Amino acid sequence: YRGYRAQVHRLTLQEAAAQVDGETYAEWRAGVRRLWEALLG
Repeated sequence: YRGYRAQVHRLTLQEAAAQVDGETYAEWRAGVRRLWEALLG
């Protein structure tokens, strides 16, 4: 039971990290696009 709990917790942490990475990447892409549009105007 404890092993199962630990495995589930680990998977939850991995999913949370992946979601944060995805959001950070999306914000980074949006920032780069804004910068690009500002430069090229």
